[in-house]
Amino acid sequence: MIRVALCAFVGLLCATSANAETVRLEYEASVLNLVTLGRAGISARIDASAYAADGSVATSGLAALFDDTRITVRAGGRVSGAALGWTRYDLEHAYARKSRNVAMRRAGAQVTSTITPRFGDMGSPPASPAQQAASHDPLTALLAMSRAIGRGRICAGAFPVFDGRQHYQLVLSPAARGRYRGGGYDGEAIVCALRYRPVSGFKPMSAEERARIPEARIWFADPAVAGFAAPLRIAVPTPLGEGRIDVKRFEVRP
Repeated sequence: MIRVALCAFVGLLCATSANAETVRLEYEASVLNLVTLGRAGISARIDASAYAADGSVATSGLAALFDDTRITVRAGGRVSGAALGWTRYDLEHAYARKSRNVAMRRAGAQVTSTITPRFGDMGSPPASPAQQAASHDPLTALLAMSRAIGRGRICAGAFPVFDGRQHYQLVLSPAARGRYRGGGYDGEAIVCALRYRPVSGFKPMSAEERARIPEARIWFADPAVAGFAAPLRIAVPTPLGEGRIDVKRFEVRP
């Protein structure tokens, strides 16, 4: 779960323009707030008609000895009011002296994917064309979630995601309020419970295996800036203790 969360927090710098929200966030992942596992960043430009983001994520410290992961990712698409509609998603994933590239394009209700090398299987059952088209890519899902919290200030909703093979939902529900200090932010936060719900494109899972998927907590900045509630922290219980991703640099401006 901590790796899934880390890979969701990806992105680097996009140029600014008039009437655009500019997001720049950098994160550090750790266990028990002591052992560093990796670093990631988010930065994007979102204006009235389009958005774009590109970035990277990498394991570091002790984690790199066991899982040396390097990811670069790009996503972009259209903006329609509060909604984001992705049209392109590209991921390069290097791990354990292996690599895989995923290129997805969405046009209307059709998603096309080029995956090199191909996955050995696409799960049972595989993600259907309808599920793929109705989902966000992983990076767009995080941006959409932050915009939804920024506008409604309510932890609610299921955000469907498709990453080229797996289709899942990120489900938010109310948890608490908190205060976050760090990374250039010092203020109130909306804390949501976050459930990771596999749907298709996975190996068959028993009800017991599904029940063991941990519930995470995700913290969003409150108040939002330019309608964007920046994700500040995600905390996940692990066998080694609490795994966390904390913001280390914070900049959101209109």
